[in-house]
Amino acid sequence: MPMIALALTLSLTAAPVGLRAEEGTTRKPRCDALTTAAVCRDTPDGIVVGPNEQAVVQAAEEAAMAETTWAAAFGAEPPAYAVVLDVAQPVDDVRAIGALRVLPWISTSARRRTMEQAVREAVTRQAPAGQVEALGAAAVQRAAPQIEASVAKASQPGVMAHELGHLWYIETFWKDAQDGDGYGSPAPDWLDEAAAVLMERDGLTEARRAAFHKVWAENPRAEAVSALMAEVHPAFASGASATALTDGPATGSGPRVVSMSGEEFQRRTGTDINAAAAFYTRVRAFLDFLEATTGDHAALVRLTVHLRNGGTVEQWFAQDPAGRQMGGSTSAADQAFKVWADAKTAAAT
Repeated sequence: MPMIALALTLSLTAAPVGLRAEEGTTRKPRCDALTTAAVCRDTPDGIVVGPNEQAVVQAAEEAAMAETTWAAAFGAEPPAYAVVLDVAQPVDDVRAIGALRVLPWISTSARRRTMEQAVREAVTRQAPAGQVEALGAAAVQRAAPQIEASVAKASQPGVMAHELGHLWYIETFWKDAQDGDGYGSPAPDWLDEAAAVLMERDGLTEARRAAFHKVWAENPRAEAVSALMAEVHPAFASGASATALTDGPATGSGPRVVSMSGEEFQRRTGTDINAAAAFYTRVRAFLDFLEATTGDHAALVRLTVHLRNGGTVEQWFAQDPAGRQMGGSTSAADQAFKVWADAKTAAAT
């Protein structure tokens, strides 16, 4: 029986048709404009639509907290958006009332049902005739601890906010210059990921820091910053495309958010899931290094604008105040980062 475990959630937001609202839309979506919504809640900058009150309230609370985090990190409110739980509302409906970006999401209960159904389907393919129902029920019961652990991991505070960060970053800085079949925006993958990692909540952030300290203690890297600046997201490092990860091309239904097990991730990408997890921890570590070294909350905005205007990362390090504080070049930042990481890891362990 294959292990059921949520390993990774990827936001594959590269320009499917219908992703954005019509050009010129400035109003924020409001629930009172959706006459057919099952359950809807307004947030300051968007809406959350879903099949039941509990799921919608939970998601709306996280989305509202993400809005506050975004404003603090990027100096402006996020673009108008909608979160649609469990395909409870057609994407075109929320686009029509002002949602510039739409995040399809799966509620906790629906995620649990999906995992249980996957177990039953695996049994169906293998069980003798007449025993499918009984063996399926027994398999679901045996898999329950793994399923619950996976559901808890996927539903922890900060996971949905992370995906909103991707959408907001693209809409704010890269809406007219997206890749065709790749990961996120045309920004370097670490920077695209940084915008999302910044949205995460304390529990997830501390878990990433702990993971980094563990890895760094075992294998400190002399060129950590240089390597991160040039690193391709592990989901695409072996040449995989968004199409390959989703079993088909982008459609008009909006962005694709894909959850998969470690085994499935490796099959589709040729990359071990631990390599993907380590990428996120390195991004978090660089953000902490940036904060500790410069205290400059606008640095990522300036870097993004610099790159969007045709500049390079190396030029930014040499020219930007934050870049100069980190050493003025990626090689100098490598050295400064190692000193910082050695000290943080020693203190943590």
